[in-house]
Amino acid sequence: MIVFRVVVQVHQARIGQARALFGTLTQASRVVPGVVCFDILQDPDDAGTVRLDRGLPGLGRGGPAGVLPELATVTAAFDDLLTDGPQGTIFHVGSAEPWPAR
Repeated sequence: MIVFRVVVQVHQARIGQARALFGTLTQASRVVPGVVCFDILQDPDDAGTVRLDRGLPGLGRGGPAGVLPELATVTAAFDDLLTDGPQGTIFHVGSAEPWPAR
């Protein structure tokens, strides 16, 4: 599996707009065949720091969520929304196992 992690810094005045755009992108991405997970997290200590995580079963960067119109809408708004970023990391996950319960 490949996990893409992108971190952005959102203008404080644009947090509401960013949440709405990211929420729409999250909903659209989660129903795309092949997308294992798609989560957007906001740092509780710094509301302007937002992390986007997308997991795909070994597809390349142009995987299924890469063609969503919602993604194009979000990236087109970056100039107005962001103070920094996006900064990304690609994780190549070779295996996984359940986390044991207590």
